[in-house]
Amino acid sequence: MEKLRKIFLSRKEVTPDELKELVTKLEEHGCEVKISDLEEELSQMLENEEEIPFEEIEWCDIIFVLIGNSTDENDCVNKEIEEGSNQEKPIVGIYMGGNAECVPKSLEDYGSGLITNDINKITRILTGGKAQWEDEKGVSRKPKNTIDKSEC
Repeated sequence: MEKLRKIFLSRKEVTPDELKELVTKLEEHGCEVKISDLEEELSQMLENEEEIPFEEIEWCDIIFVLIGNSTDENDCVNKEIEEGSNQEKPIVGIYMGGNAECVPKSLEDYGSGLITNDINKITRILTGGKAQWEDEKGVSRKPKNTIDKSEC
């Protein structure tokens, strides 16, 4: 399998330092990274009944959903996950300060896995390894969806 190099980060409630550290590590592994900015634009787009552009999702090889506090309640994150699923992109959650209560239902429905913030786990996925489903402590758990996304 070809290495996944173009990464889109969907996020809510992740500190700038945590985000910068992850982006730096990904770039050190030869990845290009784009970070969601939909939240800043969404309310105006919806108010003006504009279509939401998803160029970054179309561009990327994989979507990482960064799980911070209240990520589960964020409309933008859910829209990005749903669009990623529509485009058949692999979608993997990464715990970054949030816990199981903060995981969006859309990630449970459409995701390929959910892992702790561990660069070794992330690079294993980027080089073709299957994403695992874990709780926020890194303990393996069963996925809540029953769709095998390993070949997406």
